[in-house]
Amino acid sequence: MNRKWINGDKVEVNFPFNLRLESMPDDTNRVAVMYGPLVMAGNLGSVHESSASNPDYVPVLITEFRDPNGWFIPIGNEVNRFKLIDGVGNPRGFTLLPFYEIHDRRYSVYWDVFNEEEWANHQLDNKLRLKRQKELEEKSIDFFQPGEMQSESDHHFKGEKIRIVENRHKKGRVADRGGWLSYKLKVDPEKVMVLVINYWGGYTGSKTFDILVEDEQIATENIAGKKDGEFINVQYDIPAELTKNRNSIAVKFLPYIGNRAGPFFEARTILK
Repeated sequence: MNRKWINGDKVEVNFPFNLRLESMPDDTNRVAVMYGPLVMAGNLGSVHESSASNPDYVPVLITEFRDPNGWFIPIGNEVNRFKLIDGVGNPRGFTLLPFYEIHDRRYSVYWDVFNEEEWANHQLDNKLRLKRQKELEEKSIDFFQPGEMQSESDHHFKGEKIRIVENRHKKGRVADRGGWLSYKLKVDPEKVMVLVINYWGGYTGSKTFDILVEDEQIATENIAGKKDGEFINVQYDIPAELTKNRNSIAVKFLPYIGNRAGPFFEARTILK
């Protein structure tokens, strides 16, 4: 600005804010909502809500267009507050406010966005996943939930340099560098058995470890970057000679030097 200035001159600068999206680098359908430079968070309710562990507690957005200015409307005269319009949130709506202002509440910053066709396919995938889970449970001989005191006692859990982790309200266990962990699972000595381990697929870093059954290595696993955003079940065949004449087996995770073993969130033995 080039002019002759006098005392009392005033300069006003206006930065108009608009709602906009920032996508995850590896998933354009998982987005954060920004208001200008502000990261916005969805207020989902009390930290004590019992429904927080439900799979659909965090709503998804179902819409045919990707302009968040058409998804949200300002809330009266409240500054930096927006309400999701009816029909976009599933199974419910929510309000947006700046992330730095939210506290003592459950919230989400990232949202999954679907159009109607994608949502229908997603629901079909969920039905198939539930069917596979039911089939897995029907074939199970034993189930171990790491991080739960009674289950760990029942399955003779032990280890060194171990700790409990939690992800998406599921507890798990990990053996840090230089450590190990082990537990026992029931088997049917007359049948061919499979070990099934549940991991979170989105971890990164050094997570390579051997899996041993009765001190015999049956697999080497690296869980880093397996499938981001999902829990996954990985199956390992157990050689018949390791279950013969046994009603239970000892399973051990032994990390490579400089690596961690796990985390893992479930373990079970099933009939092949």
